[in-house]
Amino acid sequence: MKAVIMAVCFGININYVVPNDDYGTVGTVKLAEEYIKDENFIIISGDLVTDFAFKQLFDFHKSHRVT
Repeated sequence: MKAVIMAVCFGININYVVPNDDYGTVGTVKLAEEYIKDENFIIISGDLVTDFAFKQLFDFHKSHRVT
């Protein structure tokens, strides 16, 4: 069982998958699989405050064809 919250922020579709139990990060990603499909994605913990340059990180990932 899971709850899915959908939102649009800055023109980006965001799906929040909220598990009803503690499945850990990987288990929760598995619950979100139908939304991820075969696309690249970034996991950010809700209690994380950072100034990472996510665009640069993602561009590096794509340019090195990391899978």
